[in-house]
Amino acid sequence: MEMDYPLHPPGTLVDTIYDVIKKEIAASHLKPGEKLNSRVLAERYQVSETPIKQALNRLITEGLVESIPRKGMRVRMISWAEIDEILELRLMLDLFFVSDVIKNLRENPELTEQLNNTILCQTACLDLIEDADYYNRTYELDNRFHELYIASSGNSKALEVFHNLNSHVYSSFIYGRQPKEQTLEGIREHQNILGTLVNGDEDKAKELITIHISNARNHIYAALKHNDQL
Repeated sequence: MEMDYPLHPPGTLVDTIYDVIKKEIAASHLKPGEKLNSRVLAERYQVSETPIKQALNRLITEGLVESIPRKGMRVRMISWAEIDEILELRLMLDLFFVSDVIKNLRENPELTEQLNNTILCQTACLDLIEDADYYNRTYELDNRFHELYIASSGNSKALEVFHNLNSHVYSSFIYGRQPKEQTLEGIREHQNILGTLVNGDEDKAKELITIHISNARNHIYAALKHNDQL
């Protein structure tokens, strides 16, 4: 089976600005409730206001930004109920395609290599914890692993659903606040999940995926509680 779903296609200036703003939100550089002024952002990123406005409109459709009548745009506050629903759907999606992923990894060794390389990059990223882009990079690699997992199901519609679940809306509650040891725990969970998939152990893979999503839920809940957002 040929896998031809591009995960990160080349983009335009609007795509670039969109990615930058999304990363800043994920890393809590732009905080929930913070006002977003297109003129200020245009000066900040050294571009015109047009791509800024287009990027912000895309972020509105994804639920990261909201437009308030007569008040302008701001980073949207995310509720625990919304995050919990997203994680529940993520778990359903991951569990449903376990057998397909096992089959396709067996038939396409390059998929296993891509997943393993992502884990290796995650591990290497731990040494960059003092780097300003550490949390963005950590999120991107974690998301890349899960994106590759769904892509490995061979179902292009499932990949669309994954993208539409807006997993990045809760990323800052994990990567912007958790210690290095917690990040390492997540990487080990990825390693164990991949190992069971390669070995064809469907039941064990489902068990580990369930634990992985449960741990993410617990980390996010703790972060929200710590910041009085519950």
